[in-house]
Amino acid sequence: LSLFISDINPSFVVLVAMREDSARTLSELPKYFPNINQSDKPTIGYGGHIFVAKPEFRLIVPAVYLGDTFAKGINNIEQIIKSSIG
Repeated sequence: LSLFISDINPSFVVLVAMREDSARTLSELPKYFPNINQSDKPTIGYGGHIFVAKPEFRLIVPAVYLGDTFAKGINNIEQIIKSSIG
C-alpha cells in the first residue's frame, strides 16, 4: 500500500477500522508508511465504528480523525483539502 500511495501521489488517504485489532494496526502507521511520516504528505484520515464505540482508540492513531459519521467525514475531508490549498 505504501508503494501504491507513493506512485499515485494522492492529496488525501482515508483508512477505516471497524474492530479493535484494526485500530491497533492503524496506530502503527509510521511503521507502514515511512515516506509519509517524513513528509506529512499525503494527509491521512481515518474513521470507523471502533472509534465511535471506543473513542479512546482515537488517541493512539497518528492521523486525522474524520468524525463519527460518513457525512461528517466527507465534510472534514473537504475542509482539510480546502485549507491545504490555501
